[in-house]
Amino acid sequence: MRFRSIKIQNFRSIENFEIDKLGDLVVIAGPNGCGKSSVLDAIRLLKSSYGGYKPNEWKSWFQEFNLDINKPWFADRLLRDRSKPLHISASIELAKAEIDFIRANLVDLIAEKLWRESPGHHISAATGRSLPQDLREQPRIIRRAESLAADMMNQLSRQSHELALEVSPKGSLIPLESPILELAFGTYLPASLGIFEFQSASRTYIREKLNNISLDLQSNIDRQRDQTLYDSQAKYRSIKSHLVTDFLHRLLSKGGAQADRSPSLNATVTELFQQFFPNKVYLGPEVDLHGSIQFPVRLTNGDSHDIDELSSGEKEIVYGYLRLKSAGLKNSVILVDEPELHLNPALLRHLPDFYHKHLGVAENNQIWLITHSDVMLRHCAGHPKYSVFYMSDSSQPKPTQNQATPVLQDSELAEATRALVGDLTTYRPYSKVVIVEGEGFDTDVISRLFPEFAQQVNIGAAGDKKKVRDLASHLRRVARRLGLGDQVFSICDKDFDIGISTGATKEYHWAESNGHGDTR
Repeated sequence: MRFRSIKIQNFRSIENFEIDKLGDLVVIAGPNGCGKSSVLDAIRLLKSSYGGYKPNEWKSWFQEFNLDINKPWFADRLLRDRSKPLHISASIELAKAEIDFIRANLVDLIAEKLWRESPGHHISAATGRSLPQDLREQPRIIRRAESLAADMMNQLSRQSHELALEVSPKGSLIPLESPILELAFGTYLPASLGIFEFQSASRTYIREKLNNISLDLQSNIDRQRDQTLYDSQAKYRSIKSHLVTDFLHRLLSKGGAQADRSPSLNATVTELFQQFFPNKVYLGPEVDLHGSIQFPVRLTNGDSHDIDELSSGEKEIVYGYLRLKSAGLKNSVILVDEPELHLNPALLRHLPDFYHKHLGVAENNQIWLITHSDVMLRHCAGHPKYSVFYMSDSSQPKPTQNQATPVLQDSELAEATRALVGDLTTYRPYSKVVIVEGEGFDTDVISRLFPEFAQQVNIGAAGDKKKVRDLASHLRRVARRLGLGDQVFSICDKDFDIGISTGATKEYHWAESNGHGDTR
């Protein structure tokens, strides 16, 4: 499954956000406070409102933000304008493999959903065991499932499925009916149906002490299921346990009739080191003389240290990717907030391509990356499989204007403008460029005297007057070559220049009042 479009209105700092024609990897970049992370929160709320991998999953969303849904005024903390409702809508496309699986198992999937929704009753899909009273209910459940399946079968032929959620100012949650997505979003079978996986921006990687190693795969699956969208801090507390369990299972399978030939988690970690840390080698789990399990990493000088001693940036690569890989995600939606956390630009530059290759293309997952990083924006812009958007804050003259602007290509003009402006937080794609003198004083004056104007353009200082004119002339030629018209303007001190230059040069002079109504 993957998003083809999503629209969010009146949610926290988001006034109006809409993106469509989404590809394999979605990158949303923008300044602090514009609502980037709220996009992922809206996606999680939308998903959990339709179905959960655990009972009452939607309540976990409200608990995460300390919202008491029993008090109708909880909506005040969600709505940007408290007089209007919150709207989230999206279009989801299922993969062919998912459609085939649902079609072949539709009655069973619906029956399992009905059992989960039946108060006090449950049949385990894994064991098939039921309580005596459940056996009496089973014929009714099966008949109901068969009836619903007949109605839903035709819906599987749709190219996409629409879903929408409204939260009223009084706190009512009103979802649009979508039976197929309700079924898919409430089923946790990662090998057959896509799931949602979320990595929050508050990731910490603590040292893990191994005590008892469980070979019960179902308990590991249950733990991963409960942590897909919520309880994100617990995701990284058992990395070593995953590595040891995988190692022991593969060791035992060698003596069985069917050996596991899929890539092991430890082999995956080894590949990660080769890709990102060529000066280190991961040796895999080893038992020392005291009977403890170690995870040594060998350095080029022959020394070694435990995997727990990796730096925060190294753990971000290894542990973050390993969590996603160990979940066995296929046809899924992966949401990562601030992937640049703890990473230097050199490591960050390769991360989107690595994720796209090993998680996106290899497993047909759609990956969402929310970032402040100019490095990531530059690297991803223009890639044919990436959908890159710049998100502005909602404090703009037109409140209904879309806060998302597609970055289709990293043109010379955009590159030069970002270099002039200085950083991503003040860069506005496709807006006009104003070049001033000095090192920043003039830009501060404009921002203070004309804040609305400053919010609509890219302002940058280029030094002395000659540098301003040279840079402006160069950028105008680039803009004309790209067919962008009058995009570049400059403002210089008048000094001893005669007259005010306008027209083709688009150069303007500061004029100051002499107190008698005249200017000079």
